[in-house]
Amino acid sequence: MALKKNIPNLLFVHLDRTWGTERVGQLEFDDHAAGGFSARFRYADSWLRHPRRIPLDPLNLPLTDQWVSTGSKYVHLGVLFDAGPDMWGRRVLQSQADDRNVEPSEQEALLMGRGNGVGALLFSTSPALPEQALPAYSALPSLELDLERVHQASARIFMDQPLPESLQGVLAGSWSMGGARAKAVMRDAEGEIWIAKFSEPGDKLDRQRMEYANLEMARAIGMNVPQLMLRDTSLGSVLLIKRFDRTRDHHRLHYASGIALISAEPEDKRLLSQRDQAIFSYARLADIIGKVAPDPQRDRKELFAWMVLNVALHNTDDHLKNIGFLESGDHLELSPLFDVVTQPSPHHFLRIGTQG
Repeated sequence: MALKKNIPNLLFVHLDRTWGTERVGQLEFDDHAAGGFSARFRYADSWLRHPRRIPLDPLNLPLTDQWVSTGSKYVHLGVLFDAGPDMWGRRVLQSQADDRNVEPSEQEALLMGRGNGVGALLFSTSPALPEQALPAYSALPSLELDLERVHQASARIFMDQPLPESLQGVLAGSWSMGGARAKAVMRDAEGEIWIAKFSEPGDKLDRQRMEYANLEMARAIGMNVPQLMLRDTSLGSVLLIKRFDRTRDHHRLHYASGIALISAEPEDKRLLSQRDQAIFSYARLADIIGKVAPDPQRDRKELFAWMVLNVALHNTDDHLKNIGFLESGDHLELSPLFDVVTQPSPHHFLRIGTQG
């Protein structure tokens, strides 16, 4: 696979709905901006007039005809970039490029997702994006038949090794996966869609079993946890998490991460300033819930449980990409729990109180 050249700086943004895909706006990039990144978004007039319109982000992208600009993927337009790949997805993209030293542009990264990224946003270079233009779910690798091969492919990419012809294409549905750990999008015999999280070469701890145990503990105390399975291949364990951003008939649900709704970048990676400690905190998330959720009391109670669980299990990697919100009618509600792994770091990312 060659990374495409001359990707246009204008992308059309679409939202998957139960009745089909709807063009909701356009996203423009400025490749020559100072600082290396600049983008702006505006809703389509047709979406502003649509009887079933919703804002993509009710706090940072209200339904207006004004352009919204940003110099950061996490500020103002974060909900759009939630649909794109993080470290792992970009690694998969680069591994299959003709020149593996060339990183994909932001435009290309969004285009390559083609419906397998988190949430319901889709991107194209033309105003129309019919559903039949998206890859069929049946094209995803099978849990029952392909798990070993997909694990092998992910291990080779992790070790920066080229994929043999027999493994080419098995990670095609995983370009848009977030996070840094090796993973893939797969389907089971009943057509359900799962995210497979793989053990990686050199792992000293079985993170997959650890996360499985942590999440099942959360389920046992009444928290909202997606369906899970554990499997093993010759390379190690695999944690399977049923996608909670897909309906039973495979329609996509709109999603916004915590960082998209908070819409900020820290002044310091150590979050030492008063400003950072106020913004990057469970208290700020509780405030966000009060503004977007249909049942704030329920979601705040669940968020408090997330916080206590993370402290009890020493999940200090509790950053805002690991907290999400799913569409619920015209609102956004707290998503099921995910990414709860005991960590060696003594410091939580999200601030809990004045004493850390």
